[in-house]
Amino acid sequence: MRILYLHQHYSGPGGATATRSHAMARALLAAGHHVTIACGQYAGAVTGLTGEMRHGRREGVVQGVRLVEFAIPCGNHQGFSSRSLAFGRFAAAASRLALAEPWDLVIASSTPLTVVVPALLARRLRGTPFVYEIRDPWPELPRAMGAAPPLALAAMEPLAT
Repeated sequence: MRILYLHQHYSGPGGATATRSHAMARALLAAGHHVTIACGQYAGAVTGLTGEMRHGRREGVVQGVRLVEFAIPCGNHQGFSSRSLAFGRFAAAASRLALAEPWDLVIASSTPLTVVVPALLARRLRGTPFVYEIRDPWPELPRAMGAAPPLALAAMEPLAT
């Protein structure tokens, strides 16, 4: 199968953030699948790609996994508005990738919740099945922390269900 794995905050083993998606992609490769991971530039993450960005992205193969890294910085150091903009930009870039190639499956791994948007588009426009992995309690967590305005919380509800 050709699998598109969407994880905006992806990191390979060299990064200082979770590498669960990397391990999952390697397991899918070992099972004989072709895996492409699409990610942004998350603070503390290391993708393993070193070339220049061209047209807002760079790509290559790291440990057998094709990586597409979009030039969309994101991190907890950013304010709510900046992070929200990064989430929207990643959803748009990943949507173009999701619709540009023939995928057999899309895996959308949140955080953020907007990572599901390209998967929903691929399902609706191409009939591509998807798996949605919600790794944080959304929108309960930002609500409890007071980290998002009520309108943003309301927008999160349908993406989390």
